[in-house]
Amino acid sequence: LRSHYAGGIMQALAEAGRRTCLMHFRNCGREPNRLPISYHSGKTDDPQRVLEHIAATHGQPPVGAVGISLGGNVLLKWLGEQGERSRLARAVAVSVPFRLDQAARRLEEGGSRMYKRHLLNAMKASYRRKFARMPSPLDIDLDRLATFFDFDDAVTAALHGFAGVDDYYARCSSRQFLPAIRVPTL
Repeated sequence: LRSHYAGGIMQALAEAGRRTCLMHFRNCGREPNRLPISYHSGKTDDPQRVLEHIAATHGQPPVGAVGISLGGNVLLKWLGEQGERSRLARAVAVSVPFRLDQAARRLEEGGSRMYKRHLLNAMKASYRRKFARMPSPLDIDLDRLATFFDFDDAVTAALHGFAGVDDYYARCSSRQFLPAIRVPTL
């Protein structure tokens, strides 16, 4: 595992007698994603499929789920979409950007700019690796993308069928889904 916090959570759960499963977002794991899409902050169909697979394979659904940062946003959005249909017993979401537009704006301020620069460079590198193996459906100059707004407008929204960055952030922010969550969630 490259994620120290995911590894620590999984180890603590294993020590408590729980079986664990880690879902990597597309382009974040060892296996290359062969589709011209990636993960994004509102992509709930991937965790849905993982949870269905676990239930089918083990005869019962997972007891709980943990999501951190964008993973927390995806988890909360999924829980809200599921409402009463969720088969989880509990969930935990940590350090969630409930409003993606505000989180992107906040990363443009103060010391957060260093994290933004690191993460944005990683996102660009991931895009380049992915489309070194297949033709990109987009005609963009990654070097001109200086903010999350720029990247999410030119890449994320464009690859995933959103009308632009504002549409993407509005539809994928988890805050609006919170009232529909029916699973005890921390």
